[in-house]
Amino acid sequence: GNLHSPHSSYVFGGKLYKLNIFSRVLTASEIKKLADESFCSSEVMFEGSAVLKWGDILSRSRNGNVKEEDVRSQSECVIKYLKEKLEEVTRELNTTLSELASTKRDLSNSQIELQSTTSLLNTTQTSLESTSNLLNTTQTSLESTINHLRGCQTRLESTNNQLN
Repeated sequence: GNLHSPHSSYVFGGKLYKLNIFSRVLTASEIKKLADESFCSSEVMFEGSAVLKWGDILSRSRNGNVKEEDVRSQSECVIKYLKEKLEEVTRELNTTLSELASTKRDLSNSQIELQSTTSLLNTTQTSLESTSNLLNTTQTSLESTINHLRGCQTRLESTNNQLN
């Protein structure tokens, strides 16, 4: 503004950038969001409660020694903001890659354990089938022995009866 303006209520001798006036008190999280976006925000946040918007200020006529700032400062801001975001995304990516590598190791270990368990299961199944076959053979042999013993018992009884 102009320090010698006839409108003393309009006197301002500093710099303004992205000034917004709101119709309500902003919450702590809203203020944090504004601070995080910094000068690089290209849109008005909390649109419904903005009474005076930066775009409105820019669209009005200017009197006195008002001058616009060099666009490079905004470009530098955007570059700084993008570098910070890139660093943040790079950190997140590195964390994700580390988690992925850990998950791959866990998966590989699980696959090895699964193969080992499958091999053990197959060996156990083969052993169980062999034991089942041996049991069937033993059962058949026992039944044969029982039948043979019954035959012997019958002959003994018969012989005993003949002797008596």
